[in-house]
Parts: sequence; C-alpha cells; structure tokens
Amino acid sequence: MAMGLEHYPGDYWEEMAAFDEVDLELIGALMDGRLTGAERERAIKLLGESEAAFEVYTDAVRARADLEEEEEEAKVVPIEPRLDKRQPGRRRWLVGVPAAAAAAWVGVPAAAAAALLVAVLPSVQAYRDQAVFAAATTDITLPLTQRGDLRSTLRPGWEDRSWSVMRGGTRAGFDSTTEFRLGVRATDLRVALATGDAERARGLTGEVLDLLQAMPVADGAKAKYQGLRSRIERRETGEPLIAAASDAEKTLNEFLDSRWFGYGKWLAAGELAARTGSASFFASGSTSRFLRAAIGRGRLAPSDVELLRQVSVLAGQGVDGEEFDTIRQNFAELIRRHGGG
Repeated sequence: MAMGLEHYPGDYWEEMAAFDEVDLELIGALMDGRLTGAERERAIKLLGESEAAFEVYTDAVRARADLEEEEEEAKVVPIEPRLDKRQPGRRRWLVGVPAAAAAAWVGVPAAAAAALLVAVLPSVQAYRDQAVFAAATTDITLPLTQRGDLRSTLRPGWEDRSWSVMRGGTRAGFDSTTEFRLGVRATDLRVALATGDAERARGLTGEVLDLLQAMPVADGAKAKYQGLRSRIERRETGEPLIAAASDAEKTLNEFLDSRWFGYGKWLAAGELAARTGSASFFASGSTSRFLRAAIGRGRLAPSDVELLRQVSVLAGQGVDGEEFDTIRQNFAELIRRHGGG
C-alpha cells in the first residue's frame, strides 16, 4: 500500500526542498572540468555551504560510474539508503539524481570525477568549517531559546563564567582569549534577551563594550553595542531588540573574523544546553557539524579534543540524566581554559 503524502517524514520534505534549490548545471560543469577562476570558486563554495549540493555532487560520481557500466534503465538513478549515525537503526533516504542530469555528466570518466572530488574536498571542507564557526548565535541557540521554560531552568548566576577580570585586547589586534570571551558573551546575551532578563542583558552588553574599549578600530562594533545597551536601558523588548543584538553581533563577527569567537559562542551554548537539559540541542545537525569540525580540523590541543570527543559520543547516543552533567562539566572546563579562568 502506497504511503500517503502526509506520512512522509519532515526530513524528506526538507531534503526535497533543498534538492530543488541546487544548481545542477553548475555542479555538472564543475564535474566536466568546464569551470575556471571565479566560477569554479563559486561552485566549490556552493558545495561547502549546501549539504544538498554536496550530496548531489558525491552521488553523481557514483551515478556516473553506474552509467558507464550499464545502460540507463530508469528515469531516476536510485541512491541507496544510508544508516543515519546520529540515530542508529534509522535509514536516511537521499533524493535521487535525475537520469538526464547524470547522463550529461558522463563526459568525464568516473575515476577522473572521483579524483576531482578529492582535489576540491579540502576547499569545500574549509567553506563548511567557516560556516559552522561563523554561525549566528540566534541559529546556534535556537533549540535552547525556543523552550518556554528556559528562564525557570536557569539558576541565578548562570552567566558567571568564573574568569579573571580583563578589559580589552591589544592595540595590534585581539588575542584568542578576548575573541573567545566575546563569543561566550554573545551567546549569554542572546539567552538573556530570550528570557526577557533586561538587567542581565545590560550587564553582558557592558562587558562586551569593556572588552572592545582598547580597540580603536572596532568603532563600528562598539557603536552597535552602545546602541543596543541604550535600547535595553529604555526597556525595549521582543523581536526588534533581538534583531538589534543580531545586527551588533554580525558587525562584531565581521570585524573579528575569528574562529575563537565561534568557539566561544558554541561552547557557551553547549554548556547552557547541558545545564538546562536541552536534549534537542545535542540532537541537532548543527551541533553535530560543529563537533565534527572542532574535533577533526579545529586545531585544538589533544586534551581539548578528548573532551569534545566525549561530548560527541554521548550526544550520538542521545543525552539523558547524568550525561547532561558530564557534558556541562566538559564544556565548562573548555570555557575556563580558553576564557582565562
């Protein structure tokens, strides 16, 4: 009996929508070696930023190999289901590659296409990592801030990171500790705003400004946060205030252009998610991508990597009970190490 449309899982429709947005012509041109310069860079960037595009690209390599061995027998080249490592026992069905599109890519042998995949993979991964670490705090904390009981689950003093007082960076540029602290406070500020805690939000905004005060070239970011603090002091609330915080963070992120800023945002979010028992945060694909990037290519010390590996293993099994406390301690330790505790 055929499955009714209403019974297809949400992931299926998300993958279909993402597939529809993929520029198949651009990917085909990349595989055929017809792109150079800016166009090739644009294609690689697409593969780095779009999970669907990268799936299509890798699936097309396999599809091309199949088409070289036997005649086209169907209108769609099927893609085998794969086990979803995040949810053992569940199969994740990938969208098929249209046969017409796959046939157009037969001009280059499968071995050459596979070699091209290996050649562009480092650039693709670099774009993916950049996107992970530059993610907006609003997106990172979404599984946390959507909770209606967030404020009641946060104990008083949750924003106390127990690090020593430090005001500003060096005039030549930020050091990693300052960048990291700014990332942590970007997350803390987002959570304070989500819970409507104006007093705590005002204090956190003031700390960001303290960290920025020694940086004369950070005038744009300072102006944004000064404006945000004024709005908080006027008791503004709701989405306009959150939008102003996002705008200020975007300016700061562009100014810093720092992976440490991203680390601060992610680790603070993980610590707060564990503190409040937010299982959805650890089940999200975004968190999984961050952990993979930080563990595999994050240029962290081995001891830092080991703490994140422990988190990744627990998150992959589904976090519950005492595991939250283990994860919280791991994230708190990483924050202490890099925040200058």
